[in-house]
Amino acid sequence: MRGQEEPGPARTATACGCVKPALETGKLLTEPIGYLESCFVAKNGTPRQPSICSHSRACLKIRKSVFNNPEHSLMGLEQFSHVWILFVFHKNGHLSCKAKVQPPRLNGAKTGVFSTRSPHRPNAIGLTLAKLDKVEGGAVYLSGIDMIHGTPVLDIKPYIADYDSPQSLVVPVGDCESRNDQQMPEPPSQCDGVGQASFKYFRSAKEAKCAIEAVLAADPRSVYRRQLCQDRLFFFTVDVAHVTCWFGEDFVEVLRVKLAAGPVPLVGDTSVALPSASVSS
Repeated sequence: MRGQEEPGPARTATACGCVKPALETGKLLTEPIGYLESCFVAKNGTPRQPSICSHSRACLKIRKSVFNNPEHSLMGLEQFSHVWILFVFHKNGHLSCKAKVQPPRLNGAKTGVFSTRSPHRPNAIGLTLAKLDKVEGGAVYLSGIDMIHGTPVLDIKPYIADYDSPQSLVVPVGDCESRNDQQMPEPPSQCDGVGQASFKYFRSAKEAKCAIEAVLAADPRSVYRRQLCQDRLFFFTVDVAHVTCWFGEDFVEVLRVKLAAGPVPLVGDTSVALPSASVSS
């Protein structure tokens, strides 16, 4: 008699009959890339946030069971001033958590756990922005940390100000609309029939256009596609808009934007200049 399988997400098949990989079915397996050597040996006295104590220091050595040559995985990291450290709150004790917590900064007031940085969460995962002091061989030396000795580290990611600083990224939709309106008049009839109900996430057709422009201006293609597939069309979907485009020399042309039911004229512009590309629609 076969043993009963543990409960979990059912294995689903793709259109071709293949079983989806475990990651797509929610079966997440993690392995620490290393264990932190920290100046803090216990939870008591460890800062609750990394910016509190800039002189706190730690070292993370990449395990050779993860990479045979750990130093290869850290190549280029020395170019960055700070790194994001994704880790596990391994000293939480019991695994239970509450929907409302009382963080110290609120002096006893309760609030939802997801509006806090409480270590007691449904998944005991922490995130720290640490200063990168140096990279030496297969080891990373950090300062301004809030993690205790022996903390399992899941990942390291570089802090990139252009992407990680919201103030420099967010462009109000009003500004985007004003920019488009100043560049080229919009034929009103071309937007007829494309209302707010057409989209699931965007609030207007112009907001959808701003989003498409932002995606294309950053060139979402992989290095492989940029180098070896220059003559091929590029497709992507955002919200319910399916975009077909092609990239030329310093520009990108949108050939079609459509919903499942048919073409969707996002705006009346025939050409819009972007910081690093131009889009025709």
